[in-house]
Amino acid sequence: MSKLQRSSLTVEGVERTYAYVIPENLNLSQPRAIHFSFHGAGSDADYHSRLTKFHELAIEDGHVVVYPEAIRTDRDGKEVKQWHDGTKSNRARKAGVDDAAFVLALIEVFAEKFALDRGQIYASGFSNGGAFSLRLAVEYADTFAAVGSVGALLAHDTAQTASTNAAPAVVIMGDKDPVVPYDHAYARAGVQYEVTEMLGAEATMTGLVSNVAETVEKRLSPLDLTDPTRVIAKEYYNEEIQPVAWLYTVKGGGHTWPGGPKVQPAYFGRVSQQLEASRVLWQQMKLLNRESKVMQS
Repeated sequence: MSKLQRSSLTVEGVERTYAYVIPENLNLSQPRAIHFSFHGAGSDADYHSRLTKFHELAIEDGHVVVYPEAIRTDRDGKEVKQWHDGTKSNRARKAGVDDAAFVLALIEVFAEKFALDRGQIYASGFSNGGAFSLRLAVEYADTFAAVGSVGALLAHDTAQTASTNAAPAVVIMGDKDPVVPYDHAYARAGVQYEVTEMLGAEATMTGLVSNVAETVEKRLSPLDLTDPTRVIAKEYYNEEIQPVAWLYTVKGGGHTWPGGPKVQPAYFGRVSQQLEASRVLWQQMKLLNRESKVMQS
């Protein structure tokens, strides 16, 4: 089985680290997709790889996965690692950290390792990393074929620059998330949230997708009858009846990775087993890819 490897590169005078998997026996001369997945604030690449197991899907599917790592912005190293996700209070933003430049540099690093299909560059993330992915969807839509996020929504400031050209997105949110409010009604209910500078779920989708002709909402069949959470999928279609975005609402779900380890921080709420977030994100991002000719259900 292919192993997780670690490496680093210097971007704007700062050493940046990342982990990655290039599946064994992969034909490196044949154009392949690449998937960047970003950890949450206070986490790191190794934990995120265990949480999501995207590299297992990469081995199964025949593409490359990269787990970049954020940096601490303080000199004594006590602050948590955090991506520049577009929120005003974000430490990386205040420190002028150019995480986007890091990711763009990584694309070129891997373009030298194998025949990179530049029409199949994807990004996803959890929490702070998910918000960063949505920022990339807005600000670097020409680079990323599609993006995905779990436990994160669009930052207010990022939404101000959103346009009809934003990359397609798959968003997964728990409606009982104690960190990021699912919508403003939850925030107004007197609940204290750690993140208050993001749009609600519906507003995020409106900010990302403007060419919607039809939406279809359906409740997914439960995968585990002992799990009280349920999942509602909202599909967004354009005038050509092609999917342009998905919003998965996990009813009763917390600030967690659905389908991931059942033991996640207790404060973050319930971990739903009714949705395998990693597989759903990867499959749906490929479906949303406006350039890909290979469509999978």
